[in-house]
Amino acid sequence: MSKLSRISLWCASLATAGVALWLFWVIATVLPARDPAHVPLWRVVALCLLAYVGLSWALLVWGTRMAWLRWLVLVLSVAAIGSGLYGIVGMFLRAQRGGDFEGYVVLMGLILCAHGVAAVVCAMLTGRSAQPASAALAAPPNPMA
Repeated sequence: MSKLSRISLWCASLATAGVALWLFWVIATVLPARDPAHVPLWRVVALCLLAYVGLSWALLVWGTRMAWLRWLVLVLSVAAIGSGLYGIVGMFLRAQRGGDFEGYVVLMGLILCAHGVAAVVCAMLTGRSAQPASAALAAPPNPMA
């Protein structure tokens, strides 16, 4: 895993953690008075974001030793990219139809997409660097032997 990919994942994870903490603040201060029905939804979103941050940080620490962690982060990262794009595109379509444009959804989507891309790159590079050098240099087996 390259130093640039590690720094990118670290920064993207910090941004995602910031989004989760901001969501907890909104849940505690804004939503109870304005939209209490959505408190459980946003609480789950914030907890999922924190779990994704934790798994991303675990990849940075233990990724080369745990193949299952690389695969889990890879799958969750593809889902994060899809979720982020869904939020971005959905908000622009909503605004185009005359609905309210909520910029925080677009910002959250951008952060989630960036985090997802950084994690995909790290997971792929971690998987590639986890291959033993001897296996990469070994001659293919002789089928005639």
